[in-house]
Amino acid sequence: IMSHKPTVAPALADEATRAQSINFEIDVGESFRKHNPDLCAAYGKTPMTRDYAENGKAARFYRQKEASLAHGYPATLLLQGGLLYATAFYTARAQGLPNPHLFFKSHWFDWIQFFKRGAAIGVFGGLVLGTVLFGDTEISLRRIRSRYNRLKYVERYEATEGQPIPFTNK
Repeated sequence: IMSHKPTVAPALADEATRAQSINFEIDVGESFRKHNPDLCAAYGKTPMTRDYAENGKAARFYRQKEASLAHGYPATLLLQGGLLYATAFYTARAQGLPNPHLFFKSHWFDWIQFFKRGAAIGVFGGLVLGTVLFGDTEISLRRIRSRYNRLKYVERYEATEGQPIPFTNK
């Protein structure tokens, strides 16, 4: 059996050896960007073309800012402070203090009654009113539902003495 080796014209052989000796570096991405500027104009500006490093950016933002967005802080904090002062003024007026604006200097000021009213009206009432006026009620309701579901799950987990609980939405 004879082996057959194809013959190549000498000019083509020189061209082939020269092409093999050159290292070509082709950047397909850069070439695509040059030839398709209309497709690449919005790259990185839409949710579909985000970088992998930005995937958790929204989650990190909401982890830090969700409570203040939900309850409308710092405006709610100012409202709560105003309501606390108003409850102190109301308590001093109800006691009959001569100058209710200086309640904190009075020896006879009823601090226990003020703490009761302040907790109910100033803190809790201010939080609810500030959430409705300045906050995002949808986020607040989702946060409440999440806390409730977590507490319900803990109660069910403790009731089964640590056994796995099948997931049900009951």
